[in-house]
Amino acid sequence: MSTTITFKAGELKRLLANAALFAAPAKDYLPALEVVRFDWDGDHLFAVATNRYVLSWEESFTFEAECRESFSVNTADAKKIIAMIPASPRPDAVATVEYDSESGWALFTFGGNTIKANTEHGEFPKYRRLIPGDDAKAEVDTIVIGAQWLTLLAKVKCAWKGLTHGGQPVRFQFNGSKPVGVSIGEHFKAIVIPIKNVG
Repeated sequence: MSTTITFKAGELKRLLANAALFAAPAKDYLPALEVVRFDWDGDHLFAVATNRYVLSWEESFTFEAECRESFSVNTADAKKIIAMIPASPRPDAVATVEYDSESGWALFTFGGNTIKANTEHGEFPKYRRLIPGDDAKAEVDTIVIGAQWLTLLAKVKCAWKGLTHGGQPVRFQFNGSKPVGVSIGEHFKAIVIPIKNVG
């Protein structure tokens, strides 16, 4: 059985780039997680990735598909596909993906160039049970914070047990629509002003 998906090129590039951020790194030796997973929920297509600590899933809104089979692409191949598509492709530029479950390969084609990606990496985890359903939205208030501020916090290097380095856990303290408290390491603290409070 085979699946053919036609994306707007910029959409495919974004899906792969965003998901690859959260795939397990090669140094962890977890081949089933060192992937971007293309997965279906009915007619909805998602790019999914996890490194065991963060699970990301992003829906694609611009695609056409024949058949609907799930498959995974190694992040090394995903990076080659990302590089194959220009930074700002024309709005009408398309990229196609042809996945053949019998051979275990997917062909990514853009502008006359093709990358053949192996899709056999082991079983991707059953992640759906971790995703809150729509009914959970009514139970939780959401605070919206500008992503650029979170990026700055990720760059903070702090002392922890006498050592100075980055990669410390970031602790957030939420209190309604008030500023969000942040602490990193033993001494660094900050507050972030929410963009808005969404009930």
